[in-house]
Amino acid sequence: MEHDTPRAGRLCSAGVSDLGSSMVPPRRDCESDPAQAGSAAGERGATATPAAGAPESRWFKNFLDRIWLVHLASAGFGIAILTLLVVGAVQYRAIQALVVTDAWVAHTYSVLFEIEGFIAGLQGAESASRNYVLTGEDFFLERYDESVADLHEHLRAVRKLTVDNPEQQGNLDRYEPLIQRKLALMQALIRTRRERGIGPAAAMIQQGEGMRLMDPIRSGVETMTAEEKRLLESREPASRMRAHRADVAVTVGGILALGTLIVVTRLLFLGGRERRRAELEIRQLNERLEQRVAERTAQLDSATRELEDFAYSLAHDLRTPLRAIDGFSQALAEDHGDKIGPEGRESLRRVCEAAHHMGELIDCLTGLAHLTRQELEPGTLDLSALAASIVQELRKAEPGRKVEVVIAQGASAQGDPRLVELALRNLLDNAWKFTGKQPEARIEFGVRAHKGKPVFFVRDNGAGFDMAYANKLFGNFQRLHHQSEFAGHGIGLATVEKAIRRHGGRIWANGEVGKGAMFSFTL
Repeated sequence: MEHDTPRAGRLCSAGVSDLGSSMVPPRRDCESDPAQAGSAAGERGATATPAAGAPESRWFKNFLDRIWLVHLASAGFGIAILTLLVVGAVQYRAIQALVVTDAWVAHTYSVLFEIEGFIAGLQGAESASRNYVLTGEDFFLERYDESVADLHEHLRAVRKLTVDNPEQQGNLDRYEPLIQRKLALMQALIRTRRERGIGPAAAMIQQGEGMRLMDPIRSGVETMTAEEKRLLESREPASRMRAHRADVAVTVGGILALGTLIVVTRLLFLGGRERRRAELEIRQLNERLEQRVAERTAQLDSATRELEDFAYSLAHDLRTPLRAIDGFSQALAEDHGDKIGPEGRESLRRVCEAAHHMGELIDCLTGLAHLTRQELEPGTLDLSALAASIVQELRKAEPGRKVEVVIAQGASAQGDPRLVELALRNLLDNAWKFTGKQPEARIEFGVRAHKGKPVFFVRDNGAGFDMAYANKLFGNFQRLHHQSEFAGHGIGLATVEKAIRRHGGRIWANGEVGKGAMFSFTL
C-alpha cells in the first residue's frame, strides 16, 4: 500500500533525511607550550631550585600547604555540617514544642468561642420565643429555629473539644438537662401562643419559670468559662517561653552556622588559586574549541549550499532531456504511427508516461529540498475549515464519486499554515484515493484527547494495509500497492512525516487489509 498524493507536480515527500553533520575530531592540542608550562610551573614553585641549607624545597613546601588546605577545608565543611545538624535538631524540638503549646492555646480559645456560641443561641431562642408571643409573627419562629440549631451545634462542639477534660464533661452533664428543660418550656410557650392566644402565653411568662431555669444555666456557663480561662492563663506563658526558646535557638544556630561558613569560605578562598588557574586554562581551551566549531559549521553550511545548488542544477538539467524524450516520442507516434504498428505506439506511450513520471519525481524531490529549508511561521489554524476546503477540491476533481465525509468541528492547532496544509492534504488525498473501490466510501477527520493533548486523525474504510509492513509507510518511495491498483509516487507519507516532525510532533498509523486505515498525528 502506498499512501501519497496521486496528483502530478505536487510536493510529494518530506521523508528524505536532512544532511547530517560530519563530526571531525578536533586536534588534541591541550598541551601548553614550553613557555606557558614553565610559567605555570614557576607559579606553583615546582621548578624552583632548593636553596643551600634549606630543610625542604619550595615544591615540597607548597605540596604540604596544599595538602593542609585541603584537609582544613574538609574539616571546616564537616564542622559546618555538624553545626547545622545540631542546630537543626534543637530548632526542630523547640518548634515542635511551640506548635504543641500554641495548639493547646488555640484549642482553649475555640472552647471559649463555642461556650459563648451556645449561650448566645439559647438567649436568641428565648428572645425569639418572647417576640413571637408578643407579635404572633412567624418570622420570629424562623429566628427561634435558627437559634436552637446554633445552640445544639455549639453544644456538640463543646462536648467534642472537651472530651479530654473530665471536669468540663461533668459540667456539661449537669447543665445540659437544664438547657433541655428551658427549650421544652419555650416550645410550650410557643404552642400556647399559637393555640390559645397571647393571654395564656403571657401568663406563662409571668410565672417566672424561664428565669429560674436561666440562672443556673448562666452560672454553669460562668463556671465552664472560668475553667477555660484558668487553662489559658497556664498555657499562654508556656507558649511565650517556648517561642522565646525557639527564637534563641534560631539566632544562636544562625550565628554558629554563619561563623563556620565564613571560616570555610576563607579557607576555600586561600586554596582556590589553583582552581582559578585551571578555570582559566579551560576557558582558553573552550574558546579555541568554539572557534574550531564555528569554522567547521561555516564549512558545513558552505557544503550544504553547494549541494543544494547542485540539486537544483541537476533537476533543471534532467528536465531538458525528459522533455526531449517526451516530445520526440509524441512526434514519432504522430508522424510515423502507421509504420511502427500498434505495439510500437504502445511502447512510445509507455515512454511518454515514464518521462512524465520522472518529471513528477524531480518536482517532488525539488519541493522536498525546499521543505527542509524553509523557516516555520507558526500561527493558529482552523483544521476543520482546512479539511473541509480540501475535501471540496477533491469533490470538484471527481464529481461522480459519492463519498461520506465527516469532519469534526472546532479542531484547531498551532503550526505553519503551509506545512500543516501540505500534511493534511496528503492524508485526505490518500483516504480519497484508497476508498476509490469502495461502493460506500467513508472518510473522517477528527480529534481526540490523549494525556491532555489533542491527537488529530484521518480515518477511511478503503483498501487498508497489513500492519506487518507499517514500518515502511513513511519511507521514501515505499509502496504497498502496485501502480496499476493505485497511482502515486511513493513519497506522500514521507512528506507528511517530515512536515509533522518539523513541528515537534509525531505520526503513526493503524490499518487492516480491506477494512481501511487511520493515521493519527500530533503537532
